[in-house]
Amino acid sequence: MNLEDVHDVLRSEDRRAVVRRLANTEATSLALDELAQAVGDFARDGDGDREQLCASLHHWHLPKLSQYDIVDYDAETGCVRSGPHLPIVATVGTAASSAFSGAGDRVSDRDTVPARQEGERA
Repeated sequence: MNLEDVHDVLRSEDRRAVVRRLANTEATSLALDELAQAVGDFARDGDGDREQLCASLHHWHLPKLSQYDIVDYDAETGCVRSGPHLPIVATVGTAASSAFSGAGDRVSDRDTVPARQEGERA
């Protein structure tokens, strides 16, 4: 797994919610329905049809996370366990979230370019 893969995984708010929930639990496994509730609460501010979330997790997000060994997903039982790469992805996600929270105002302030003085080169 490389940094580009981590960015690809963390691009989805639903997948970030899955990573966050699994990284912050002491349980050895979570049921798909419980994970859908966590995604609905975190990524969708409590909005979202749980059945739709379960389907989205089952068919798209969990297989992608499983592909990178971030989770171990048993599609038959609906059981989701932490995979060997979960800690590093969770760490990158937390660091990125912390670094960029509230950065919108700071970035726009830094990006303000002063007007050039006459005769000044670009």
